[in-house]
Amino acid sequence: MILAMSANIMLAFFASMMWIMSLNFSATNPNWTYSCRNMMVYCQMLFTFMLMMVSFGLILAIIQKFYPRYITTIIVIALIILIEIPGMAYITQLVNTELPLELYHSPMWWKLFMSPSALFSKSSREHIQINAIQRAKILRERFCKDRGHTATTNHVNGSIERLLKKAAESIGRSDLDVSVYIANLEDDLYSDVEHLIGEDVDMLALYMPRRLAKEVHRLMLEG
Repeated sequence: MILAMSANIMLAFFASMMWIMSLNFSATNPNWTYSCRNMMVYCQMLFTFMLMMVSFGLILAIIQKFYPRYITTIIVIALIILIEIPGMAYITQLVNTELPLELYHSPMWWKLFMSPSALFSKSSREHIQINAIQRAKILRERFCKDRGHTATTNHVNGSIERLLKKAAESIGRSDLDVSVYIANLEDDLYSDVEHLIGEDVDMLALYMPRRLAKEVHRLMLEG
């Protein structure tokens, strides 16, 4: 139990540290989760070790408490096992269903703990492999779709971004972040400079500071 308590303390310490750091840095680092993968694996190992030590400690405590009353000892140990089995079964089902690709490429010790059926049954291994291939296709399609959407958005908003940055430089605010104003315009479907033709300063000022709107209007009139 001392080993289980030590693993529990270390898990709480490192998990709390990761949580605090994520609050501070994840907003400015889009790859934060991926960057923390090694620490997450370590926490997973601590959790697995803790669960194993707790189970082992409970069995030893039961034997010490009820020995030599064999029937009572067996009944209590069986009850402990029955309590753990449903949780482990649900975790195995979740991993097999939602994370087949990750399970397929996981190390052997992780497969053995999270999904023993993926190792000991040939049909289960084949089923995991088929689901992993399907998940890989879904992730690939999603990646291509997101990349295409990003490229299209950047292309469409490029002219507006150039116009706003030029206007910001003209008023001496080259450090101004114009992405917020681009998003405001995009919300009302103003996704190209041509869409702003004919609009006055008052309308533009609804989406950006008035001084910037006046400069944007002037640049549009100049062509």
